[in-house]
Amino acid sequence: MRIPFFRIFYSTSFTVLSLILAVLLLLTPANLIYEAFRRRKIYSIFIVSGVCILTLVVAVLLYASRLYANRRALLHIPKAWSPLEKGHVEYRVRKLVAEKLDETAAIAFEVRPRNLSKSATGQSEQRLRSAATDDRDAQYKQPIPPWGIISHPGWSSPSSPDLPHLQLTPIIHELCNLMEAKAVSLAPPDSFYSPTTAASTEPPLPDALIVEYLQRPATMNLRNYISHLTALGMLEQHSLTAQFLSLYEKARFSGHPISEPDFRTLMALFASILRNLKPLHPSIIHQIRTENNDSRRRELDIEQHGPAYTPPRTILHPASRTLFAFLGLRSGQRGNGANGAVASEYFSERIVEDVDVTECE
Repeated sequence: MRIPFFRIFYSTSFTVLSLILAVLLLLTPANLIYEAFRRRKIYSIFIVSGVCILTLVVAVLLYASRLYANRRALLHIPKAWSPLEKGHVEYRVRKLVAEKLDETAAIAFEVRPRNLSKSATGQSEQRLRSAATDDRDAQYKQPIPPWGIISHPGWSSPSSPDLPHLQLTPIIHELCNLMEAKAVSLAPPDSFYSPTTAASTEPPLPDALIVEYLQRPATMNLRNYISHLTALGMLEQHSLTAQFLSLYEKARFSGHPISEPDFRTLMALFASILRNLKPLHPSIIHQIRTENNDSRRRELDIEQHGPAYTPPRTILHPASRTLFAFLGLRSGQRGNGANGAVASEYFSERIVEDVDVTECE
């Protein structure tokens, strides 16, 4: 605990000096009263005592009036009324306040939105100052104000009919999650699902394995995720995709807020990409499920026969092996998006065929 040495010293010294001062002040009248009592001058005793008592009363009244005045002044802060009229304050103070009010009124008029219409070009400043309030309110209610559309980068215009006072940056940050949600919603239903096992009104459960392939890792950016969907055949290469990615990365990583027209263009491109998303091709779903079943079968064989067990090799068609290496299905990883167009073209032209050959030792 910190000891307040300065406060102790200040209080002690102030008390000691006050006592010394009181003793010195009372020493003189006490001496006069003693001398008058010794010489039998009773009237002198009353005179000295009366003067001392009167001085004490005046001192107490002055101190009390000072405390009362200070307390009333503090209670009037802030004032409930503005001291701007004559007589409230001094002339110089009122003159200074009036000058500052005139400057504030001039600044408020200068920063007011300008009327850019041709009909108001020839109006004088005096006519603009004396414009009626009803006329200004009628101008504010127009679909396009006469001073034009006011908007700041990163925000939509306050006069926007559909998106007023909207911050644009958080929406851009959610585009990755929205695209992932759309892609996951296109996952096929679980193969073990049947209407008899659940209520007919409930939607079928999606295949968890396919959902895992369609999910976006936290470290994957939107460009790589679009390449991943393209590699799976859910999205086709298009010029709109490249235009969307360019505009998105500029708005996301340039450090400058996006303007409202660019934001509307970005959202239009994003909506077009979402409309072009299509479900996975049945051949890709079959390959994913087959590879997952084979992987589980090998794990079960290793658990039953021990670590020294060597599972039989599965020889795939060369084209299937190349495609598996591209998509990363055999290693349990997601496909690389660099060759997405090749995979989409491959699946659109032919169906992958697997040929299983078991080696006998």
